[in-house]
Amino acid sequence: MKKSKQILAFLFLLSSTISFGQNKKTEKSPELIARKQVDKMEVKYKLTKEQKESIYLLRVEEIETIRKQKSNPELENEEVKEMIKKHKEELKNILTDQQLEQIKNEKAIRKKEHHQKEIIEKEYKK
Repeated sequence: MKKSKQILAFLFLLSSTISFGQNKKTEKSPELIARKQVDKMEVKYKLTKEQKESIYLLRVEEIETIRKQKSNPELENEEVKEMIKKHKEELKNILTDQQLEQIKNEKAIRKKEHHQKEIIEKEYKK
């Protein structure tokens, strides 16, 4: 009970800090983006609390690194690619085999849909 109150207080503090510091003209914070992504994953893949928090921390780090690279083109693209590869490996350690299989199947479906869309666009342009 005490732990749930602490978690609730932490989430309230996090959300109030994010909403207070945001300006509609500025881009969303990495924490907010990661939280929304993880919330969707929680429902879709039935994540545990531990999985949810681990994935959240991974996503925040990944989003921050990608933004640094975008804002400073001199940074090596390889550094970002290596970090993403490392995060994918860590994700494999966090998720169950069933969850990973579900993600793999959804990715294959999206890839197939994207490919079909490209074919239709090429035909339309002819």
